[in-house]
Amino acid sequence: GIHLPIGWFADKKYNGFAKPNARKVSQQLLSAKKVSEDVKYSHMLMQFGQFLDHDIDFAMPSVKLIRSSASCGSGLTSVAMGTLMPREQVNQLTSFIDGSNVYGSTSSLANQLRDKLGRDVGLMRSKIINGKQYLPQNEARLPNDCQQDPKRSDFDCFLAGDFRANEQLGLLTMHTLWLREHNRIAKQLSVWSGEQFITFHHWLPHILGPNVTNL
Repeated sequence: GIHLPIGWFADKKYNGFAKPNARKVSQQLLSAKKVSEDVKYSHMLMQFGQFLDHDIDFAMPSVKLIRSSASCGSGLTSVAMGTLMPREQVNQLTSFIDGSNVYGSTSSLANQLRDKLGRDVGLMRSKIINGKQYLPQNEARLPNDCQQDPKRSDFDCFLAGDFRANEQLGLLTMHTLWLREHNRIAKQLSVWSGEQFITFHHWLPHILGPNVTNL
């Protein structure tokens, strides 16, 4: 299930049984006689939606409970308990569209993403491959939703502002595009420092007065 799908090797057994090819299973279960492509929208419509979703919500990890015995149907929201209601999840991200999936939502992650070599002009770290910018590798081993088999590859997973960036290639592509766009703009504004507080330091004093930062 890591690097290669389960069932890739026909002679490998799982609990004594061979697994069917995942592609064949998908074609059988999700077969369609006619698939018509959308004449107006591309796959990017969905992909930007997922990217945006990862900017505004990410549920907290489950609280680990130690039980003295197995329990079926614990909790209030389940069919077994006879009660169905919307789940209330604690969000560990800000609910604002603030680019946290690009720049990180914690100080430690944000610092890992910033390029601080030389003069700090606000660039983000990147890895240059064949002359093109890609996301940096997660060399610091920060928490990352990326399963890696070190026996097959020593290439670290990519690091982005959101924990889930490595989930699938389409999402990884979106993160790469926004990294490149940020650095493109930052290079054009090279006379600026790496720290910019536009709202509080440049705009708000004109509205509320020069002493607003002392409030």
